[in-house]
Amino acid sequence: MTLARPFSLILMFVLFGCETSPEKPNIIEFLPFDQAAATLSGAVSDQLASNQSLLEKIGESTVVVDELIDADTGEATEATKRVQDYLLAAGKQRKFNISRVTSDGLAKAQYVVTGIIKYETVPSAYGKGKAYRISVSVVNVKTALVVANRDAWVANKKIANQPIGIYQDAPMYLKDSYTEAKIQTAQTPTGQPAAREYKEALPTEALIAQADSLFEQGEYARAVQLYRVVAARPDGRRMKLYAGLYQAYRKLNQLQEAENAFSELISQAILENRVNIKFLFDVGTINFYRGIDIAQDYPMWLRQLAKAVGSSGKCLKIIGHSSRSGTEQFNQQLSTQRALHLQAILMAQIPDLERRSIAIGRGFRDNIIGTGTDDQQDALDRRVEFQLQECPLKQVQSGGDFHTTS
Repeated sequence: MTLARPFSLILMFVLFGCETSPEKPNIIEFLPFDQAAATLSGAVSDQLASNQSLLEKIGESTVVVDELIDADTGEATEATKRVQDYLLAAGKQRKFNISRVTSDGLAKAQYVVTGIIKYETVPSAYGKGKAYRISVSVVNVKTALVVANRDAWVANKKIANQPIGIYQDAPMYLKDSYTEAKIQTAQTPTGQPAAREYKEALPTEALIAQADSLFEQGEYARAVQLYRVVAARPDGRRMKLYAGLYQAYRKLNQLQEAENAFSELISQAILENRVNIKFLFDVGTINFYRGIDIAQDYPMWLRQLAKAVGSSGKCLKIIGHSSRSGTEQFNQQLSTQRALHLQAILMAQIPDLERRSIAIGRGFRDNIIGTGTDDQQDALDRRVEFQLQECPLKQVQSGGDFHTTS
């Protein structure tokens, strides 16, 4: 009796002490890119292994790795491919039956891995500035719950951001609602459900991934066949699908079919109001950059854009952006001039566009990357966006927007 009371008091002190003590914040360690990718991949595989059921541990779990992307552009890059390779290697070391996602593989898989790399602001406790963060989740295919989630911060200020596969010559940044759902899923904590659109679209996306793989292997005719199979699916109308078709037809020198595919791409982009065409300019000018093969299609892109905008009957806002190098005043003027240049080209094809279009420049105020390196890393900052909106019955243009008049 004499010992029980002091012991209970000590136990209560420990329990209440645990309840009232503040949680320790997660400590961030910035690692070189390859070390960060390897460490994260091992941690994700270990977490998945520990969260498996007893029956799964006895058997061999089938895991498919979805295409990792850059969260800012929606593109697969050399860097995201490198992370994907580390994930595959770590999974094999853990004795998972792991491979890149395909339609057949997804049908047999218990788990799907997805992930992103994002250039984002670091937590305030670690100073000011931005850094790359890799985020990866593992989703249980049956329950749609995230069973593993890890992220890693990268010490490198520059990484290999060059697009790969169909993204190399894609005429647009293919960031759509599905991509947003994938980004959300990659950042979802363990035990929480994956984004619904991500889970529901996986079978179609797996088919697109197979077609993309055929394209990468130079099997352009077979890629077209599979893209067409996807297009016939109820949820097959995706920007990435039409971008793949466009590029495959170009490789086959079937230029009319390529233009038709681009027309479908424009239509889908307008539906999602995500018309971010990759018009590249010479540094510091409004002249189109002609140093890439795809630039010869710029006139066709503009023709199809004009056609789509003309038939939509909507108002068009053309927004120019610039990278951070140079003065604020210079970049403001440059971004405005680029927007005006594209507006003039479009007005030559749509006579009434002058009264229902606005061209504005944002300089580098809306930079997404903001490094000012004027290379592939910040290419997204040197963009021109096209936003369509319903026109007021009577409108005036001021302050970079449309306003209804009385």
